Amino acid sequence: MRYWLKLHCVALRVNGMRERFSAKVYRTFLRLLPEAFAVTYGDDLTRVFVDRLGTARPASPHFWFVWIRAVADLCANSVRLRKKTINSSEISRMSSFPERFFSDLSFGVRSLKRTPGSTSVVLITLALGIGANTSMFSVLNSVIFRPLDYPGAERLYLVEAAWQATETRNAPHTGVDYQFLRENAGSFEEMAVVWSVRQNMISDNGAEQIEAGWTTAPFFNVFGVDPIIGRALQENDESGTGLISHALWQTSFGGDAEIVGNSITLDARPVTIVGVLPPDFAVTLPPTAGLPARIDVWRMPDRQMANGDFWAMDALAGAAFRVVARAKPGMTEEQLNTELAILAAERRETFADHAEAGFELYVSPLLEAIVGPTRSTLYALFGAVALVLLISCANVANILLVKARARRREMAVRAALGGGKGRIMSVVFAESLILALLGGTGGVAIAFWGAGLVQAIAPAGLPRVDGIQVDSTVLVFALGVAVVSTFVFGLMPALIGANANPIDAMRNSSRSVARSGGRLGTLIVGGEIAMAVVLLLGTGLLFRTVGALERVRPGFDYERLLTYSVSLPSEGYAAPSGTHGFYRDFLETSAALPGVESAAVVWPLPLEGQWWYGQYNLPATPELTTKANIRVISGGYFDVMGTVLLDGRTFFEGDVREVAVVSEALAEKEWPGQIAIGQTVHASPWGGPGRDFQVVGVVEDVRYQSLSEAEIPTIYFSTEGWSWNDWEFGVVARTSVPPLSAVPALKEALAGFDATIPLARPVPMTEYVDKQVATNRFVLRLFGIFALLAITMAGIGVYGVIAHAVGQRTREIGIRLALGAQSKAVQKLVVRQGLLIVAAGVLAGVLAAVFAVRFIGSLLYGVPGVDVLTYGTIAGLVMAVGLLATAIPTRKISLVDPAETLRAE
Repeated sequence: MRYWLKLHCVALRVNGMRERFSAKVYRTFLRLLPEAFAVTYGDDLTRVFVDRLGTARPASPHFWFVWIRAVADLCANSVRLRKKTINSSEISRMSSFPERFFSDLSFGVRSLKRTPGSTSVVLITLALGIGANTSMFSVLNSVIFRPLDYPGAERLYLVEAAWQATETRNAPHTGVDYQFLRENAGSFEEMAVVWSVRQNMISDNGAEQIEAGWTTAPFFNVFGVDPIIGRALQENDESGTGLISHALWQTSFGGDAEIVGNSITLDARPVTIVGVLPPDFAVTLPPTAGLPARIDVWRMPDRQMANGDFWAMDALAGAAFRVVARAKPGMTEEQLNTELAILAAERRETFADHAEAGFELYVSPLLEAIVGPTRSTLYALFGAVALVLLISCANVANILLVKARARRREMAVRAALGGGKGRIMSVVFAESLILALLGGTGGVAIAFWGAGLVQAIAPAGLPRVDGIQVDSTVLVFALGVAVVSTFVFGLMPALIGANANPIDAMRNSSRSVARSGGRLGTLIVGGEIAMAVVLLLGTGLLFRTVGALERVRPGFDYERLLTYSVSLPSEGYAAPSGTHGFYRDFLETSAALPGVESAAVVWPLPLEGQWWYGQYNLPATPELTTKANIRVISGGYFDVMGTVLLDGRTFFEGDVREVAVVSEALAEKEWPGQIAIGQTVHASPWGGPGRDFQVVGVVEDVRYQSLSEAEIPTIYFSTEGWSWNDWEFGVVARTSVPPLSAVPALKEALAGFDATIPLARPVPMTEYVDKQVATNRFVLRLFGIFALLAITMAGIGVYGVIAHAVGQRTREIGIRLALGAQSKAVQKLVVRQGLLIVAAGVLAGVLAAVFAVRFIGSLLYGVPGVDVLTYGTIAGLVMAVGLLATAIPTRKISLVDPAETLRAE
C-alpha cells in the first residue's frame, strides 16, 4: 500500500511538471502570432491547448496529434492575421476593458453550456428566490411606499381625539368640536368631517340600501378632486344636496349625462344630485374610522336627526365624526400636534366632560394611519422572503464553490501563465452575472404570477390591495436584487479561483482540494438550515395560532346564523312606537317562516366591524368614568345567538328603558364577589343627559370586535322605547336550513310590510368569523410557501455537500475499504457528518427564531413565542429531511471498488 501511495505522489508531481513545461513551450509558439493578438488571447489559447492535451502520455499518438494540430493552427493563423493590418487604435480597443469583459461573458456562456445540469439548478433556484422577493416587494411598494392617489397627499392628515381617562385613541369628534377646530386651527388649509350611514334609495331598480357619506363642503378641496359632471358641495348646501359616485351613476342611472338636477330618494327624503365624481376617486381611511371602501352618495349631514342636532352636540357621548385635513405647505407633524395640544387644553377648560375624559387632539398622517396596522405584518413577510433569497444565494454559492474547486487546475494554469487575480475574478464574476441576469429574468416572470397570487389570497382588510402591481419601481428592484445576488454568490468562488495556488492545484491533490473549500461549503449549508428552521418555526407558530382562533368560542353559536340589516326612514314611522312595533311584528313573522327558527335585532352586528363605545360610572363613584362596549338589542337576542345567561334575566316585552344587562367581565370588574343583579350603572348610550340603569341580568362575555382580543366590558340596552328611524339596525336569524337559502322568504316577508325597505347585506355569521382569521391564514399561506422553498433548498444543499464530499473522498474511502472497513460503517461515518451539519443548523435556527419571533408576535394567539411542541416538531422534521438528504448520496459508498480506486491512483 505504501508503494502505491509513493507512486501516486510521484505521478502527480510528474504530471504537473509536464503540464507546466507544455504550456511554456506553447507560449513560445504563440510568438508566431501578432503581438497584440497574443497578448489579448494568449491565456485562452493556452488553456484550450492544455485542456486538449489532458493526461496524454508523452509518447502516445494522441499527444503528438494535439501538438501537430496546435502548431499547424498557429502557423496558419499567423499568416492570415499578419496579412491584416491592425492599427494602434484597434489594438488598444481589443485590449480595453469592454473587450475583455465581453470576452469573459462569451467564455462564461460556453462554460455554463458545458454543465447544463448544475446551470439549470442554479437558474431555477435564483428565479424562485428573486421572484418571491420581487412579488413581496410589489406588495410593499403598492401598499406602504407608494403615495396616496391624491394631489399633495403628503399633506393629508387625520385629526383624531384621545380620551385619556378611558385609554381611548382614534376617538371621533362632535360637530361642535369640528367647528371649533376649523375656526381656530390655523395650520391647516382645509378641514372636513367624514361619516357614513346606510340609507335606503328608491330608483328604477327598486329599493336598495346604499352607503351614504356625510361630509362638509371643504371635503373635496381636502382631497383635491373635481366632479366630472356638475359641481362639488358648497357651504350653503343643505342635507338635500349630494354628489353620486361614478359606479352608482353607471349602475343605477345608466350614465345619464343629464343627471345633474335630478333627485333621488334616500330614506323617504329627496336629495338633489349636483355632480358625479371621477371613476377612480375613492376615500381610503383606516378601519378605526368605520368608513366603507365604497361610498355611493356624498351629502351634507342632516341637521336634525331623531336623536338631536349633531352640530349642537358638545358632549363627547354624541361624538360621531372623523376629521380629515390638509396642512399648509411646510408644516410638520410636530408643529401640527403642538397647535392641537393648545386647542385641546382650551376645550378641557370649556367643557367639563372633555376635562373628565382627558380630551386630547393629535394628527396622524393619512398614509401612516391607513397602512400602519399592516406594516409589521408585511415587513415580517418581506423578512421571511428575504431569508428565501439568502438561502437561494447560499445554495447557488455552494454549487459554484464546487465548480470552482473542480476548476482549480484551470485557474492555476491561468495564474501560472501570467493571469492576474483581477483577471481570474473577472472570468468567474462574468459567469455569475450571466446566471444572475437569466435568473432575474425568470424571477420577474414569477413575480407577475406571484403578485397576482398575493392579490387573490389577500384578506379584505389589507389596505390598497387592489393597487398591487409589478411596475417600473418593482422591475428596478428586481434588477438590483439580481446584481447584488451576483456579488453574494459569486464572491467566494471568485476568491477561491483568484487565490488558487498553482503548485498545489497542479498536483491535483484531492485531499487539499476537499479541505480548501469543504469547510466553507459546510458553513454555508449550516446557515441555510438555520434560516429554513426560522421560517418553519414561524409557519408552525402561525399554524397553531389559526387552530387556536378557530377553536375560540366568541360568546355565541355562529353556525346556522344569518345576519342582515334593515333601516327605517323617519317618514311614516313615528318614534318610538312606530319603529318598535314594526320590528316586533317583522321578527314574529320572520320566526314563523319555513327554515327560520327565531330572529332578533342588534346594533352593531357582532364581528361586522362597526363599533359603539360609551362611558359609564357607578353612582357611588361618579368621578370615575369607564369605557364600555354598547349594544342595543331586542328581547330574545341572547336565545337567538346562543349566548349563555349566567344570572338574572334578559329583556321582556314592556320593559322600561331604565334596565340593562351586563357582561360577565363588567360584573366582575365593578362588583367583584358581589351579586350584580340589582346594581345600578349611570350611562348615556344615546347622548344627552345620563340616566341610571338597573342591572337585571349577566351574560357570558362576547367578542364583538375580534376573536383574538378579549372584548371590553359590555352593557346591553333594550330597544323598546328607543328611537330607531334614520338608523340601520342589524337582524340575526337562527335557521334550520343553510342561512342564505332563507333569504328569499325573508325578503318577501319584508316587502309585505313595506316594499320601500330593502333587506340588505345578507351574510352568514360564519363569514364574519372566517374574516377574523383571514389575515392569519394569509400570512400562514405565504410563510408556508416560503418555508417549503427554504427547506427544499436547504435539503438540496445538504445533499450537494455530502455528495461532493463522497466524491472527493473516494480515494480515502477506497483505502478504508481495502484495509477491512465495512461499507455500512463508512456510510454511518458520512451520515454522522451530515447530521452534525444539520444539527448545528437546527440549533442556530432555534436560537435565531427566539429573537425573530417578536416580528410576528402581533399575529400569534393562544401559543407562546417559544412553544416547546412546535420547536420540537420542527427540529425533528428538519433532522428527518437532513437524514434523507444525507443518506441518498452515501449509497454510492457501497459501489466503491477498493482495487479500482487504488489502480486509478
